[in-house]
Amino acid sequence: MFDLLIFKRESVRVVKVRQKRYHIDPNGFYDQQFPDEIQGLRNLPLPPFILRELWLRTQHERVWRRLVIYDLSVEEIAWWGPDEYINPHAR
Repeated sequence: MFDLLIFKRESVRVVKVRQKRYHIDPNGFYDQQFPDEIQGLRNLPLPPFILRELWLRTQHERVWRRLVIYDLSVEEIAWWGPDEYINPHAR
């Protein structure tokens, strides 16, 4: 169902990690490219305050794409202060 459970002072996060062999389409919708993973995170029987994330990486990239999964949308994290995470793929 998920790979990691992260506890922070500000939040609790459930994370699913996936590595894809080929390029991720930058103009495509993540809902269409990873429907099973996203639907699986949305269907978890957890309280709504627990954030759901999908971390993606391809074979030729050294960085992770971090996506936050909401009920109706998927958002790519561009910068997240507490971790000093910068996503070079953010649009």
